[in-house]
Amino acid sequence: MKSILNFIYIISVATTVCSCGGGQQDVPARKSSHPDLSVVSVARNDAQKIMDAAGDARELEHALLDARAKECFMRSRGLEATADLYITTIGQAVADSLPDLANEINIGGQAI
Repeated sequence: MKSILNFIYIISVATTVCSCGGGQQDVPARKSSHPDLSVVSVARNDAQKIMDAAGDARELEHALLDARAKECFMRSRGLEATADLYITTIGQAVADSLPDLANEINIGGQAI
């Protein structure tokens, strides 16, 4: 249980850093209100990695941080709708397959 709490803390810090990191961008952001639907297959693959890692806290942490990094990258490029679709798809896939894991890390509500 303690490792899960440490894990949740690390994810919270990573999410805060990602959302607050206003550093320079090497590529100008382009706003898009239409999601890139090809992100769904990437999200499903990443959701599978998260589910496969459920038994190992360190692997799970890595998989979740990887997913948040991808989401953050999309958002930093102005692809808000695509990032929303990506993280929602992951949350739904994990919630459908492993609801206990989704509840434990609040993945169904996107707080991974």
